[in-house]
This record gives sequence, structure tokens and C-alpha cells, in this order.
Amino acid sequence: MGIVIANALSGYLETLYEMNQRLVGLCGIDIMKDSIMGEKMLLDLIQDIPRMIPYSYNRKIKALKYNKKDGLLEFTEELPYLSMDYDDILHNNYEFLDKIRKIRNKYEHKMHGAEYCSSGGGTMILFEFTFKVEDEFITVTSVEFISTMKMLNSLFDKIVADVRQYAQDVGKMDYPYYQKLCKHDFRDFNNVYDSDLIKTIGRILKGY
Repeated sequence: MGIVIANALSGYLETLYEMNQRLVGLCGIDIMKDSIMGEKMLLDLIQDIPRMIPYSYNRKIKALKYNKKDGLLEFTEELPYLSMDYDDILHNNYEFLDKIRKIRNKYEHKMHGAEYCSSGGGTMILFEFTFKVEDEFITVTSVEFISTMKMLNSLFDKIVADVRQYAQDVGKMDYPYYQKLCKHDFRDFNNVYDSDLIKTIGRILKGY
């Protein structure tokens, strides 16, 4: 860990925090009454996932892979666990991330390209949304989002711990910038996802 990495992290940590807030909120919405709001929150979340997980589709091998120069992967020498943890995220959430890629690519280039079809929810699956992308119907669920976000939170918890140690080592822990980087424990979100109160907490986050 060094000053270059520390300076690069602010945008990632803020984005991840906002993504978690959106996902918790989505877990508490009334799908029947708030489907339009839910669709907007979901698409915003989908837009951010590839920013945090630097994968792309390789047409030669017809598979998802990482570009070692994208995102934080340029710092793998300084943070050796990055490559392994990102590989685990891609491996364990491969089908979901491929669905996210398809929806995001269409939505990014043509907002009506990812056509909202339906949404629903229940006890085991807090929400699910189905989109039509060209001739394919793609459904994404709360279970898939939570699985991916929990692994991202665990990775960034390690990164924040390294930032905290670096700030302490160089005597900068009282600097506002480092205090901001280190003030959140992303494992708190994972505890919320594992809680029976996740739906209640999500409802509380909704505006009055």
C-alpha cells in the first residue's frame, strides 16, 4: 500500500457504499407499488457493477475475463490478494455477471434497449426483475446481487484495512482524507444482508 493507491481509492469506496445502499433499499421495496422506482434503482446498480468488477467479454475465447490494466487490478503487485479475490468473484458469480453485462451494454448504448418486462418478489427471493434484451429474456434476482456484493464488500474490507495500516505507519491517520476512507466497515452491509431484518431495513431507507 502506498500513496498512489490510497489516492485512487476514494471513488471506488464511495461507489461501493452507494451500491450497497441501493441494494438494501431494493430489498425493502414493495414490488407491486414501487416497480418504477425499483427499476431505476436496479439499473443504476447494474451500471456500477462493471466499474467495481473490471471484467469484460472476450470475443476470441467467448468468455468473461479480466483486463489486468483495468480498475484496481493495476495494483496487483502492491495488493497481491486482488487478483485471487477478483477471480473468486468472477468464478462464483459468472452467470450473473454475464447477465449484467448483457443488460448494461444495451442500456448504456440505448436506454430502451434493455426493455423492462416484469418484476416480483417473495420470501426466499426479495426481488427479481426480468428484461428483454434483443430476443433474450434475462432475469436477475436479489440472491445474485447479494452474493456478488458480499464478496465485493469482503474484498474492499481488506483494502480499507491496508489503507488504515498505511495511514498509521506514515502518521496520517488524523488527516480528513484518510479518516473518510477508513470510516466505514463494509462487513456491516454483509451483516445486514444476512439478517432477517433486511426487508425491514430496506423499507426504512425509503423516503417518507
